[in-house]
Amino acid sequence: NSWINDGFISNDQQIIGTYLHGLFDQPDITQQIMLWVNPDFESTSNFSLDEHREQQLNKLADCYRQHLDLDKIQSIAGITL
Repeated sequence: NSWINDGFISNDQQIIGTYLHGLFDQPDITQQIMLWVNPDFESTSNFSLDEHREQQLNKLADCYRQHLDLDKIQSIAGITL
């Protein structure tokens, strides 16, 4: 079994901690966690995590292009495109 015990849940089950990468990437899992936190939770959002992530990565890329000399960094790293 490749699973390693990870994380923590308090005795009263009000605190949970883990470092599971991508835990909230799946809407069904996020929905179940929200219902665990608040049984009356009702999602009214059509939020797309993939779309949001893409927008944020584009903003980060724009910031890099604006503030870093990418040609110089690629030259130092020996990267040719």
